[in-house]
Amino acid sequence: MSKPRLLISLVFALILLPIATSQAQERLCDTAFEDCRTPLWQLIDNETQGIDVAFWFMQDPSYASKLINKFKAGVPVRVLVDPRANPTYYGNEPERSEPWQILRA
Repeated sequence: MSKPRLLISLVFALILLPIATSQAQERLCDTAFEDCRTPLWQLIDNETQGIDVAFWFMQDPSYASKLINKFKAGVPVRVLVDPRANPTYYGNEPERSEPWQILRA
């Protein structure tokens, strides 16, 4: 490949890279000042390709219900949990284990 062609390809790659990766967003949410559930519920409800999620502790059954419903609808769902949080966060173990049995099949 000639140098001008390589340079043009590099320029196009640098222009297109931000466009291709612009869908992924990292955002912190403070529950003291804003509704953090609704945007997450919308992301789960709108996903069609696959969901990967990790919980250190989880005591809100709404997330489990939404993720399980997506799994039942045919969307691949992977859940990573930290069982070491169970002794510290009361209610974490039942919420973390019981509803997720369907995903282990």
